[in-house]
Amino acid sequence: MPGGLTVWFARALAGTGQAWRLAVPLLVAMAISGCAVQLAPGYDPSIVSGLEEANEETMALFAGVSSGVGRGTFSRREDSYNRIIGKLEALRVSAQARPSASGALFLRGRTAGDIPTLESPTPGVLTTASQTITTMRDTDRSAGLTPFVVQGFRQSYELSMQQALTYEKALQR
Repeated sequence: MPGGLTVWFARALAGTGQAWRLAVPLLVAMAISGCAVQLAPGYDPSIVSGLEEANEETMALFAGVSSGVGRGTFSRREDSYNRIIGKLEALRVSAQARPSASGALFLRGRTAGDIPTLESPTPGVLTTASQTITTMRDTDRSAGLTPFVVQGFRQSYELSMQQALTYEKALQR
């Protein structure tokens, strides 16, 4: 605090009347304005758009195999599987590389390191989604896919993607 303000506050706190009534709200405002705490990572529109693109491509793949496919036709889909897996893994790395939540809270002797921050679930969720599509690819290659098996992979994938999209879009607020 600059020297002039320190003297003014000391006089205000020592005296009574108008100075005291002005000093307290000013001190509170200064204390609050210096406290910026961020509990979650920042919103990254490239992650959201990447999730939406990967999801669209994956849903197109699911639509193409929903009635079941034989393993003899796998080569037609291999590039799609690899492209989707690559996108999901690239998004996972981007989400992991995003700066973590941090804040500056210097109130009552506490620092930002004392405050728990929320870790983004997105990297873990994208790992699960990528593993689901990888397992689906490997199953398709070795045995083909029945409609029942496709539905199971789709439900698992959708759960992961819904979690990632919900969390990432909520960061925009």
